[in-house]
Amino acid sequence: MQRLAYCKQRPARFVLLAATPLVAERQLPKHKDLPIYPTESPKPVVVESPTQLEDGIRQSREVVTEGYRVGRAHVQMVVDRWIGVEHAVESRLKSLAPPPETEPLFPGALWVGIAALSGSIVAQQLRPTLMRRIIYPPVWGLIAANYFLPLHTVNVGKYVYELEERYVPNLAKAQSRLAERMIEASASSRESFGRFQTQLDVQVGKTKQWIQANTGLQIADKSQEEKK
Repeated sequence: MQRLAYCKQRPARFVLLAATPLVAERQLPKHKDLPIYPTESPKPVVVESPTQLEDGIRQSREVVTEGYRVGRAHVQMVVDRWIGVEHAVESRLKSLAPPPETEPLFPGALWVGIAALSGSIVAQQLRPTLMRRIIYPPVWGLIAANYFLPLHTVNVGKYVYELEERYVPNLAKAQSRLAERMIEASASSRESFGRFQTQLDVQVGKTKQWIQANTGLQIADKSQEEKK
């Protein structure tokens, strides 16, 4: 009776003490049964770290590989440009050549080569100065090309002038002025020669008249002889 009265006096404490075994039973983990045979412990994993030498070799290899890749790309770009230039030059040279039935390249090119070689031989036979050895072969070859391959020479000259206008405009202007002066000089020389020839014909006519008047010798004119 005393115990019952004690429980009635403190019911909350009694309920807490009565529920303690249940809470302990729920909170405590259950023990597993131990295995009969011993289990193997996990093997340790060893992570190898590269040494300083290996890091240096790896970095050097990466640098060399990247440099090789960049260099190969540049070389390929240069090769592509060179191939493009070759195709452009080849097509341009084909366009410079006139039709074979109009002016065949051979044997005119052979005669041009012989003329250039002859110029080199002449330069050696004369006083063999460096300037003559440099100038004589191309000059003789150019003269022969103007005679044997006039159409080729004109086309090549126009192409060279176009290149000069594109890359060396000052030189092209100087050549244009020089060509104009040469044309003017040639025209003036022809006019001077024509005037000189006219004056010479007048003097020759006066001389004939003087001879005929003083000697009585009849001198036939060249025009009359050609008519006969």
